[in-house]
Amino acid sequence: MVEYEDMKLLKQKETQGKDWDKYHTDRESAVLVVAPHGGTIEPHTDLIAKAIAKDDFSLFVFRGLRRNSSDRKWLHVTSGNYEEEDLTHLQKKVMVALSVHGAANKDGYKEKTTFMGGGDTLLRDLIWARLEAHGFDAFLAPAGLDGSYKGNFVNKSGPEQNIPGVQLEISRGERDALADTPARLERYASAIREVLLPINMQARDKSATKEDQKPSK
Repeated sequence: MVEYEDMKLLKQKETQGKDWDKYHTDRESAVLVVAPHGGTIEPHTDLIAKAIAKDDFSLFVFRGLRRNSSDRKWLHVTSGNYEEEDLTHLQKKVMVALSVHGAANKDGYKEKTTFMGGGDTLLRDLIWARLEAHGFDAFLAPAGLDGSYKGNFVNKSGPEQNIPGVQLEISRGERDALADTPARLERYASAIREVLLPINMQARDKSATKEDQKPSK
């Protein structure tokens, strides 16, 4: 399908509230969870992102509202061209971003699969290990889905926009299973949260320490 070159052009050509919408929550956390292609673009990715974020992590969701059609452009902008003002504002305030994407079922892999990518390979592998420990199949993302490109928005967190993050590409089979089975979704999100929650806690501890070390007036 033909997609949009960038978010600016998409917003010029498509109508907010009719073709697309977005929402975001700043929870003053060290972690940001992003679903850049939610709704009808990559179904169920917004549901999964919200389950991971809960009330602990900042959240950004962009959703397609209309169905894909042959005579309309796909409401999709590649992660390397994904410049969105609210997303950028949130990313500058966090230590790491986790992006949730949808992938097609791929030959040679199980139907329910998560492809692991992103520039932060250490954090990627920690999440990968927890997913497998909770009974989910995960594999290193193949070329084109690996999210390692520095220009990918998930690798542009922090004040200098240079802190890498983690990209999940979740197969359609797994996304459907997560959406259809609340217990499975809770288990999937919990596996990821086990890795991300300590990042939040460490950041808060550091902030509290700095506050305590300020000289009294």
